[in-house]
Amino acid sequence: MPGRQSPLGEGIILDLCCGVGKQAWYSHLQGHQMLGIDLDQSALKYARQKRNFAQWVRADAAFLPLKTNSLPQISISLALHEKSMPHVEQLFREMRRILMPDGKAILLDFTQPWNRSSKWGWRFARIFELLAGPNHYRLSRAFMRRGGLQGLLQSTDCTVVRSRFLQGGSALLAEIQF
Repeated sequence: MPGRQSPLGEGIILDLCCGVGKQAWYSHLQGHQMLGIDLDQSALKYARQKRNFAQWVRADAAFLPLKTNSLPQISISLALHEKSMPHVEQLFREMRRILMPDGKAILLDFTQPWNRSSKWGWRFARIFELLAGPNHYRLSRAFMRRGGLQGLLQSTDCTVVRSRFLQGGSALLAEIQF
């Protein structure tokens, strides 16, 4: 991100709820410096062993150990649907707090099925949601009843800069600003 300075360095992207760092890897390949944050110690251990291009930090996404206005960009992929609504609301407050003015967040998650293709895509995804366990499945169902990512963004005080449907319409990729 030319001309944008972060206290951690130019162009650092926070991969929030990073898991094993797969999405961070893709951004790293495009030349970005990465910071990954997740609560799952085993996922972070894997990331530290296999993906040594980033700093990996264990922390709750709703209570980030970062300074206010410290980063130009945040990404979060397929993690919002597995959290309770109060946790998601706190996570959004934290994203707003740590983003630099005019910073952006790139979000990817399931959204409410709206056509034949997206309904089939969600049926397929539900299989994996079931396999992740009863609590995960319960939270993802609640997320979808609220409209998925599209519903969340409509109920949140943010501006959707651009968005597009993926996976036949069962997922939404959105760039937002606060």
